[in-house]
Amino acid sequence: MRRIGIAVWVLLVIALVGLPAGVQAEGADDGLVAEWRFDEGSGSVLADSSGNGNDGVIHGATWVEGEYGTALSFDGVDDYVVIPTDSGINPIDGSWTVEAWITVPTIPPSDHNYPIMAKHDGDMDNGYALLVSYDGNVHYMVDHYKGPVYKAIGTISTNSWYHVTGVLDKSTNNLNMFVNGFQTGSTSISGLGTINPSNPLWIGRYHRGSRSRYEYFNGIIDEIRIYNRALTAEEIKAEYEQGTTALTLTKSAAPHSIKQGQTTTVTITVKNTGTTEITDIEVADTIPSDLTFISGETSKTYTSLRPKDSREFQYVLQPSDVGTFNLDPATATYEDKDGNYHTAESETATITVIPSTGTTPAPIRPINRAATALSITKSPSPHSIRQFGETTITISIENTGTTDATDIEITDAIHPSFDLVSGDFPNPKRYDLIRPGETRDIQYTISAKESGTFTLDPATVTYADEDGNIHEATSEPVSIKVIPSTEGSTSGGTHRSNPSVSTASVQLHGEKTSVVLGEDILLKLSAVNLITKPTMHVQVIIIPPSGMSVTSSAFAKSGAGQYTTTYELEPGTGKDIEVAIRSNQVGDFDVNGRIIYYFGDDRDDAEDHTLTLPITVRAEAEAGFTPTPTATEDGMKTPGFDFMYALCMVLFIWYYRRGGIL
Repeated sequence: MRRIGIAVWVLLVIALVGLPAGVQAEGADDGLVAEWRFDEGSGSVLADSSGNGNDGVIHGATWVEGEYGTALSFDGVDDYVVIPTDSGINPIDGSWTVEAWITVPTIPPSDHNYPIMAKHDGDMDNGYALLVSYDGNVHYMVDHYKGPVYKAIGTISTNSWYHVTGVLDKSTNNLNMFVNGFQTGSTSISGLGTINPSNPLWIGRYHRGSRSRYEYFNGIIDEIRIYNRALTAEEIKAEYEQGTTALTLTKSAAPHSIKQGQTTTVTITVKNTGTTEITDIEVADTIPSDLTFISGETSKTYTSLRPKDSREFQYVLQPSDVGTFNLDPATATYEDKDGNYHTAESETATITVIPSTGTTPAPIRPINRAATALSITKSPSPHSIRQFGETTITISIENTGTTDATDIEITDAIHPSFDLVSGDFPNPKRYDLIRPGETRDIQYTISAKESGTFTLDPATVTYADEDGNIHEATSEPVSIKVIPSTEGSTSGGTHRSNPSVSTASVQLHGEKTSVVLGEDILLKLSAVNLITKPTMHVQVIIIPPSGMSVTSSAFAKSGAGQYTTTYELEPGTGKDIEVAIRSNQVGDFDVNGRIIYYFGDDRDDAEDHTLTLPITVRAEAEAGFTPTPTATEDGMKTPGFDFMYALCMVLFIWYYRRGGIL
């Protein structure tokens, strides 16, 4: 459904940008034999996106936020990725280029290295390696069987991201090292023979035969590529600069499978995945002629996006016919810090429309349930609350089979005696893939409108097995007991904009609630246990505005945009918890804080309070604006202390001059 006019427009923009002719003609992907983008974000497989099948198996390394999307963190002890032996990732007698994005927290200790990637036999006997050495440099090393080890180096420092590239250029007989697009070292390799190691390629591991030990990478690795040719200096600089300025565009339809006459919502997400600010962003999408536009926006402009920032917009479509519809990619143009313009394009999205009076076209055939099986559970916490109080519903999905489950869709319903308060209500919630042994959790909070004992409807999950057959599973029913709320009681959830509650035992204070974009919003949660009460068990949940995150170390992310911590208070004691929230968008927002607590072993009488504070994030500081002072560790300064201190000093001087002090 792509229109010729859009293709011509995109080509015209690219032509006007004026990239270097050499880079444009050959293309950075020419000669690409392996590429690991580290964008999976979960699982134990590192996929090769070059199409050459060099997938790796992850051993111990964990998924974290990377320079672009997600990356793998290596502990320096025993974490690594192994790619099975393939002669296609050996230089043999030709030129060779390897590149990666890395960051390290420390320089390796004396006589140790942090290997980024290595493929060799013996102690660097017939192979190549890219590593961070204890001398503070990145080394690119190559050798052939029983020959000398050649290396080129480049300097890096800790706690910063670096684009490192090693080039074996047989046309010039040089080994070159590049850091962040600039050449930092070169070594002559005259006489270098065939390099064809039989061992697998390791990411994050290297065997140092001269020390009879394995050495492991300590830090984060992202975006590795291997080429069977020598990239030019211009190509390497272009790849580095493309990385520093990058916009990703995603397009999705939800639900993606609907009945005839129903609607689907298309979401366009724009994210700055580079390391520099981009400006003058224009995003546009097209509506196929066989779909009807109902509402929303199909194009958007943004003045700027800072690194890691994202924006999204939506529109609603209604198909009139039955069938499968492939939606064209959305397109975007944007300007980098040097005034150059770039283009980006999303993947396509697909909508399947089935007859409103028929059944799904895919037949449901019996399969081996042990091979593909999803289990689903639904549980409230707490299971006993007071009227108008709140409980959090957790829906857990686990792949208990031995093969992947795909096209997963979870649906649930809220009992008519409850209201939805917040969270990730699955109506429906979708996942593309859940591998064997993996789980997914969904949470949302509901409040009770009336008292009684209520049985909640089961949640349902549908999914496809490896043959495309559709299956369904439901959770067991669960019950919630709601105790009548007495007159004036504060035991139930409190829904007020006032940050304090009537018992005064829990409070949410604003320490710094009006900030400039990029500053931390500072709050303080306080709880006090009365001396007449037994031990108080407390859970604190912070729900920041969408897209923002709690940076305080005391809190752990618990899913669905919530952060939680727990502690206990003995009789007559209290505790303050500082809450820091990183601001990343401009506007007026609300921060919700929930404090759930009970005394002794009486879980059934747990009290649940929802506290709300308004916050403001400005694009820049206002003229004459004085930032809100941050509270001291003991909380407050005594009112009038400075005045009393000054008065005492005046009296002291007067008395001294009168001769009262010798």
